Amino acid sequence: MVIEAVFENVTLKQTIFCEMEKSCPPHCIFASNTTAIDLIAIGERTNSQDRIIGTHFFSGFLMNSPAHIMPLVEIIRTNMTSPQVILDLITLAKTMKKVPIVVHNCTGFAVSRIVFTYTQSAHLLANLGINVFRIDRVI
Repeated sequence: MVIEAVFENVTLKQTIFCEMEKSCPPHCIFASNTTAIDLIAIGERTNSQDRIIGTHFFSGFLMNSPAHIMPLVEIIRTNMTSPQVILDLITLAKTMKKVPIVVHNCTGFAVSRIVFTYTQSAHLLANLGINVFRIDRVI
């Protein structure tokens, strides 16, 4: 398995996936650590859509923890992802002591959609004049 983890640029990711396909054996799983890019778009220049999957390891300013400490990992599947590839990633995540959630390939996946809703609600409340410290306690 190879996990690509470059910055969010679909053209760069496509190029990397094409190179991985040329360099890796036919059973190799190709994973992207994308936070939002459509996996079908990432793999559209390959012939390996069945072994392409997303592995969004969480870290960042909202959680204030690095990826090796954060337990959550989104496993993003497409309609073409092989069931065995999904099972392999669930097994890998559990071996790494992560909490895997399998989500379908969609804009923002699952957690980003939830965080967006919370953030949008917090902004709305702040704009209505609610004390930001009170909002922080509630959310």
